[in-house]
Amino acid sequence: MMLLSIDVDRDNFAQKNSWIQKVVTEAVANGFNGIVVLDSNKDYLLINEILKYTGLSSRQVLGLGTSIESEVVARMVAKKLGINSNYIQTSVIGTRDKSFVLWSKGRVAEASLMSLIVQEKNMFSIKNMQEISKEYKGLAEKTRKLIFSSVLNKILMAMDTSEQFIIPLVHSRNEEIESYSSPVLVGKMGVIELIKVNYTEGEQDALNEVKKAINDELDRYKLR
Repeated sequence: MMLLSIDVDRDNFAQKNSWIQKVVTEAVANGFNGIVVLDSNKDYLLINEILKYTGLSSRQVLGLGTSIESEVVARMVAKKLGINSNYIQTSVIGTRDKSFVLWSKGRVAEASLMSLIVQEKNMFSIKNMQEISKEYKGLAEKTRKLIFSSVLNKILMAMDTSEQFIIPLVHSRNEEIESYSSPVLVGKMGVIELIKVNYTEGEQDALNEVKKAINDELDRYKLR
């Protein structure tokens, strides 16, 4: 596995993009045929650039995207419920700059997270959801370095063992120009499957805003 960690801003995007292409292309020329994991605030823009120049398959190139934000949300939910976050499955869709929590698909063990809201004990409430939605981005930025290793270890475990994990990662979509974080099944071969998501109307509206923001950046950096 090759891990590339790089933050990009508007002024140095072209330079950093060129550097990444050079590193990965040289690695491939020297026989590398493994998994490229990109840790970057602009991974959703850079992944397709890597695929253009290296000949690697889309399953081999992924970005950490909002996996850290998703882990933060899981831990915040777990704290509200008073249980271990390993029992929580939550996904944050989009990019670091523009994202939303996919509440409709949240799970607590085998139960739907949304089902807890309607229970008489009111274990989890709409207010809890609203609070977490407001706070998770700031908390993710504060704890990114701490949670980074947890997310990376999960990816490494999937690649080194027979275990498979559903993780929100950036993955190139053949039918779309843009890439953004959404749940994918990760295993030994990298991305095994892109999980199909049926969004609610509100979630679809939020996704459309994410796509618009990405399209604006694709135009800004002249990537299409």
